[in-house]
Amino acid sequence: MKIVALREESRYTQEDMADFELSLRQYQRMEQDPSAIVSLWQVFKIAKAHGLTINDLLDI
Repeated sequence: MKIVALREESRYTQEDMADFELSLRQYQRMEQDPSAIVSLWQVFKIAKAHGLTINDLLDI
């Protein structure tokens, strides 16, 4: 999962991810270390932010 590239492609800043119920600090950690994504809820929020299903997000 390349969430940095996905975020940049969507022209979001890290701060914009707060609109999807992901704190800035939490999101920064997830970008730096994908193993910091520890819950399905976080995966769901990232997918929702980019108009993807969870399956689509995990296939990236």
